[in-house]
Amino acid sequence: MNEFANLLSAFVKEKGVKIQPFARYCGYDRANMYKILKGQRNLPGREIVEKAAKYMHLLPSEEEKLWEAYEISAQGSDNYYRRKEVQKFFTEPILSSNVNITALTEGEPAKFCILNNESIPLRGGYEIDAALFRLIGEESRNKDGHLRLMIQPESNSLSSILSVHGNYACNTHIDHIVCLSSNPENVYRKKNYNLDCLRCVLPLYNYNYDYNTWYYYSKIPVQEKKFGLFPYMVLSSKYACVLTADMQKGYITAKPEILRIFEEIFEECLEESKPMIRRITDLDEQFEVTGKILKNKDQVQSFQMTPCLTPVLTEQIYEKYLKKELPGREKLIQTLCTYGEEIKRSDIQYVTSLEGIKRFLKTGIISEWPPELYDPLEMDDRIQLIKDLIFSDNGINIRILKKTVGNFDAEIYLCVSREYGILKFIVPEKQMQLHLVLEETGLLFSFFDFCENLSTEQIFSSSEEIESFLENWQLSEKVLF
Repeated sequence: MNEFANLLSAFVKEKGVKIQPFARYCGYDRANMYKILKGQRNLPGREIVEKAAKYMHLLPSEEEKLWEAYEISAQGSDNYYRRKEVQKFFTEPILSSNVNITALTEGEPAKFCILNNESIPLRGGYEIDAALFRLIGEESRNKDGHLRLMIQPESNSLSSILSVHGNYACNTHIDHIVCLSSNPENVYRKKNYNLDCLRCVLPLYNYNYDYNTWYYYSKIPVQEKKFGLFPYMVLSSKYACVLTADMQKGYITAKPEILRIFEEIFEECLEESKPMIRRITDLDEQFEVTGKILKNKDQVQSFQMTPCLTPVLTEQIYEKYLKKELPGREKLIQTLCTYGEEIKRSDIQYVTSLEGIKRFLKTGIISEWPPELYDPLEMDDRIQLIKDLIFSDNGINIRILKKTVGNFDAEIYLCVSREYGILKFIVPEKQMQLHLVLEETGLLFSFFDFCENLSTEQIFSSSEEIESFLENWQLSEKVLF
C-alpha cells in the first residue's frame, strides 16, 4: 500500500465511514473505492482528495496530513522531501545567524590566553569553544590570516564564533572542506543533508572573510561519527586544533612540527576536493557565469519572486533610466543589450509571483540591477514591461505563483541549469547584493528539479487572472492620478 492509501484507510476506519455512500460521493463504485483504500489502483485525481476530506469532515490538520501523504505517494518519498527542503530554503532567512556565545565573549579561560609551544587537552563544549574562539579571533585580525577548516558546517558553535569575528576580520582567507553525501538522492531523517550543509555555510559569505568552500563525497557524516578518532581539524598560522565529531573532546597545540604535519594533511585533502561555492566579485564575472548557464543544451530555470525583466528591457529603457554619471555608461548599455539578446535566444522557464509583479508596479525597481545604477521606472513603462513579459508574442515561458515563496526584503534569486547555478541574495542590512556560483552537481539537481516539478495546478495564476489584475491596476492608477 502507498502512504496515501494507508492514511485514507485509517481516516475511514477512525471516522466510521460507510464505504457505499462514501464511494458514491467521490464518484466511484464500492469495488473501486476498496481498491483505492488498499493501494491497488493509481492515485485518484486531486478533486477526489478534496471530496474525501469534505465528506469525512477532516480537521485542517488532518486534511494537511492527507495532502502530504498524497504528494509523497505521487512524487516518491525522496523527491517529496527534497523538494520540500528546497522550498524551505527559499523561505528561511539564510544569511542571518543566531550568535549565542556570550559566556566566551565575557571572559575566556586563562589557560587559553597563551599557548607557547605546549599542547592542551580539551574536554567538553565550553573548553573547545573557548579554544576555537581564541584561535579564530587571533587569526581573523591578522592582515595575512589564513584559516583552514575541515569540519562539518552544522557545527553551531564554530559558525557562531566565525560570525562574532566576521565583522571585524581583515579579509582573512578561509578554506573550508566539507563532506557531502555520496548519494545526492538520499534523504536522511526526511531532510536533504547536502542542502543543509549549503544552508549552514552561506551566512559566512556575508562577513569580512575571503571564504571558500570545498567538498568531497562520502557516506552521510552523521552516520559515521562514532568511528572517527579526530575527524575535525581547525588550523591557523599559530595553532592546530583537532576534535572528535561530537565536538566534546580534542586538543590544541602550538608546536610548529605538529602544525606542519596537519598543514600537509590539509593541503593533500584540499587537492582531492572540488569547489562548492564561489563569490562573484564584479558585473563582468556575473555575465560570464550566466553565459555558461545559458549555453547549456537543457532548459534553464529562473526562480525569483520579483519578475525577471531582462528579456523585455530595451536600449531605450537603458538610455532613459541608467544614471547619466555612471563611468563607462555607453559600454555598459551595449553589454546589457547583448546580454539581453542572449537571454531571449535561450530556453528559460521563469517562475515569479503575482505579489512580485505588484511590488514592481508600485516601486519601479528592477531586481536584477543594483539600485545605485538607475532611477526607478515611470508608471507607463512599468505597465508596458509587465505586458511585454506576460502577453507579447515573444516566446517567454513564464509562470506566476499566486502566493509568494520567501521574503521580499531578503529575497533569494536562482538561475540554474544542470551544470551551473547562480544564487543571488539581497542583504538589506548592508544594502547590497551577494552573488554566488554554485557548482556541486547534487545541489544543482535539487534546485533544478524543484523548479521543473512545481505543480501547475492551484498554485499558478492563469493568463486571464493576470490580464484582469492588470486592467484593474490601470483603472486604479487613473483614479489616483
